[in-house]
Amino acid sequence: MKTRGQIYLDILITVGILAILGNALFRLVMSAYELVSFNKARVTARHLALEKIEFIRNLPYANVGTLGGIPAGPLLQNENIMRNSLNYKIKIDVVYVDDPFDELAPQDLLPTDYKRVRVDVSWQGVAGSESNPITTVTDIAPPGVETTAGGGTLSILVFDANGLPV
Repeated sequence: MKTRGQIYLDILITVGILAILGNALFRLVMSAYELVSFNKARVTARHLALEKIEFIRNLPYANVGTLGGIPAGPLLQNENIMRNSLNYKIKIDVVYVDDPFDELAPQDLLPTDYKRVRVDVSWQGVAGSESNPITTVTDIAPPGVETTAGGGTLSILVFDANGLPV
């Protein structure tokens, strides 16, 4: 027959083991919840970024720009949107790009070959992403570079046997 002190010791060890196992189970459930929340927020942020990119692609070339930015346009540089009870911050940057393909850079007199748009979407909450946003980038070419007749622009450089342009 066990003594009373040994029964209390067995109960104490059992409670300790259950507490350790319960803590591990709780951490596992919380990690799974955080992962699911993060993936749900990330998919929503990706959809918001692609939605903004498609909206910008459908703007006239002259309107692709931000309020107070260079190039100027009607787009907000920073915007907050609520989706799925989370606050998403959308940041839009538009810059001119001087493409080195035309072989005029950096002495190009018109260094605005096309516009590059970058959309960053971050969110706050259980699994926030302030330091690691969803980023999408697209290039917007001005009208006139492409034509319907030939399907594009072709540039040819011709040299003679001495390496001089013809």
